[in-house]
Amino acid sequence: MLVGAGAVMLLILFVVLATTSRSADTDGPASDLGSGSPTDPLREGIGWPAAPVRDYPETFPGLGAAPDPSASLDGRAVFLSMLVAQAQAPVTDFVSWRYRDPRQLAEEFPAGDLRRTAIDYRSRRFFTEKVEVDAAGRQRGIIFGRCIDGADYTYGFFTKDWRPAVTRGTGIDLCASRFKPNQILANSGSGDGISPGGLTRDQARAFVSYLDGIPGLITASKPRLVEGTDGRRYLQLDVRLVPQPQVSPGSHTEDVVPLNRRIGTGFLQAAFAQTGLDWRTYPFSIDLGATEGRTMRYYLEPSTLLPAFAVMVNATPLTEQGTPTGDEWFVATTDLFEYRFPSHLEAIRPDSPPVLPYRPWPFERPTLN
Repeated sequence: MLVGAGAVMLLILFVVLATTSRSADTDGPASDLGSGSPTDPLREGIGWPAAPVRDYPETFPGLGAAPDPSASLDGRAVFLSMLVAQAQAPVTDFVSWRYRDPRQLAEEFPAGDLRRTAIDYRSRRFFTEKVEVDAAGRQRGIIFGRCIDGADYTYGFFTKDWRPAVTRGTGIDLCASRFKPNQILANSGSGDGISPGGLTRDQARAFVSYLDGIPGLITASKPRLVEGTDGRRYLQLDVRLVPQPQVSPGSHTEDVVPLNRRIGTGFLQAAFAQTGLDWRTYPFSIDLGATEGRTMRYYLEPSTLLPAFAVMVNATPLTEQGTPTGDEWFVATTDLFEYRFPSHLEAIRPDSPPVLPYRPWPFERPTLN
């Protein structure tokens, strides 16, 4: 994971390089690769044409039943169907927290700095909450932050009152800029870095079909039913997003500015372009360098195929030959997510008291390789 200004600089570099890519010819089926249209992958610096849009099943019969049928399922197929469903959610409400390196994860889990993000993509209303919690999910810090539709507030646990937040550091009011077009830094963390939200079914299918069409990009193990400490059963699904060449075999893309390494999460930007929308203005936040991969463990609700919990660890960039780059700036961070997909956005008043804890993490400390 890129840290601080480094993440922003590499993301800006990739955006600049992407906008310089103009034209290409492909030996494959007809596509708009190089057309300059809003769906042209070259606008994102990617030389892979879009695959035909596919249908994905909304469910897999028998999930959650006994005997367990999950082991007979194709994990990759389950993940792609999950992604189609998640991308269509009109309202997303998730809690996330990050461990900057394996040592912090080992020493502090499950305590940490939590962030709750809730968005209604229909009305474009939102709120975020930030708080430091202990291992039981209870308040550990002295401040609780809340951003509601662009207005920023802080709650003091000692003073027991709300006050307008004070902008520090750069002087940029990230709350006021949140969920506005082209505010990449302010919109950081508005999603889990893999799935957008609020898309139509056709848009979600186009997004997923592009990822599906990149050989080797998405790999997944067999799913299996597991039980959490909350007594509920989940479908555990291990998935990897593996960096692949920037240009597809057989494509001639002389105007692509080469990054001299494989592309990982950058494919998500090209995939999102297939919706006809722009990830910068929508917004769709990925929050990783375009050349990084990601290792993910999802715990799905068997009845809906929507994620309930997830663990994600970013993977080191690869050279064009597929070997680790050894970049000194790379740090393997771990992100945890707890998801809800309600029908409407919860009504949060600026002066309503903080409600803690959020849902406890119902699994052992995550370790992904």
